[in-house]
Amino acid sequence: MQTVSNDFIDMCKTNVPSGGVAQITVLNEETVITGDNDLKSVKIEDFCCVNNNFIGTTVAKKIEIEMFNDDNQYNLENKEIELHVGFKLNEEVTEYIPYGRYIIEKTKDEEVQANSKIIGYDYMIKFDKEYSDEGITYPISLADYFSALCTQ
Repeated sequence: MQTVSNDFIDMCKTNVPSGGVAQITVLNEETVITGDNDLKSVKIEDFCCVNNNFIGTTVAKKIEIEMFNDDNQYNLENKEIELHVGFKLNEEVTEYIPYGRYIIEKTKDEEVQANSKIIGYDYMIKFDKEYSDEGITYPISLADYFSALCTQ
């Protein structure tokens, strides 16, 4: 269980918290990206249907990361990261809590630009597999179709 300071709890209770910060740690590496170095923003979407489809898809958490990436300093493509969010409580103290692990997908650009926008999904994305109707004979009843879908 994560324990936090009373200052952190008080910051969470305010209507408009100031000093919100994020930190990204690349798993299996010693890379940490924060607002103090190259992290510009993190947008978190708690209810995301991958590829904008609802039927037959897995609901996942999605993050969009904007960061400076001069000289391709960070290669996050197909890597797993851990996101921490928190508050800068004062000049010396920044406190974080973990907010999940995410898999970064292939970037949309052929080359990663100096100002990169990177998208990742939580581990639920591992359950999002494309449906194959191989082995189904048509015509088929709706009940049999859904049974085949569930079996796969």
